[in-house]
Amino acid sequence: MVQSEVIEGLLGKLEGCGEDCPESQLELIDQHVTLKHLNSFGKQVVIRIFRSSDRFRVYKADFDHYILPHSVLFLIGTLCESFDYTNTSPMFGLSFLDVGCGALSRYSQTDTDQDLLAKFHSDRPPIAPEMMQMLGARTIGVDPRENCAEDYDYQAGYRHLSMEFEAIAPWLKNTQQQFDVISGLNLFSRQGFLFNHATPESVVKFLKALRRGLVAEGLLYVSPPHVPSNSENRCANRRIFMRAGFRILYEGYFFILQKTK
Repeated sequence: MVQSEVIEGLLGKLEGCGEDCPESQLELIDQHVTLKHLNSFGKQVVIRIFRSSDRFRVYKADFDHYILPHSVLFLIGTLCESFDYTNTSPMFGLSFLDVGCGALSRYSQTDTDQDLLAKFHSDRPPIAPEMMQMLGARTIGVDPRENCAEDYDYQAGYRHLSMEFEAIAPWLKNTQQQFDVISGLNLFSRQGFLFNHATPESVVKFLKALRRGLVAEGLLYVSPPHVPSNSENRCANRRIFMRAGFRILYEGYFFILQKTK
């Protein structure tokens, strides 16, 4: 998983630059041709979603130095070995499920942040599933919130399912649908998820349900249940994933897992 190490190393450098140095961040992105093109492509998607909301349409936002969320860059960058504007379907043939995908509806009830893009991202828009669908994957996004035309007048290309997190396991079991890739990169920052999956046992049970939703060689992208800030937390993460029936293909700030046979 050399590509994963390279991309996460670059994302770490972006964090080191800080938001006060947008030019330096873009220079780093430009060093990786695939990420440069994907970021440019994704920025156009984000602008269209952004402009479809009355909350932002009448204001000017600075997209000159825009960089996609790191989770999106890691997911799509590691799945897509190369991308340019003459190859617009690098994910063709893949089936993709994004758990906790976000929604085209207002999430934040207060506008305390004065930065327009920060307000926009606080709504948790479904950037990853929309990009995956546009890049050729057959995409389903699952989130407790529905897409709402009154908040965002944007027609999503992916299939959006509104259901609570605890309903995802029985849905996967009943539909018996399987996917090449499942993503849960933002699950452990979602209060609705943590409320129902607060113990290692409940997380293992949930991950086992996602495992059943994967094809034989399918991949699970997920953030770690415990922040990997020390060896104890890193060991706890590995135990959870192993108990759920996965082997670790890549371990870092994000994990790439494959189910064991």
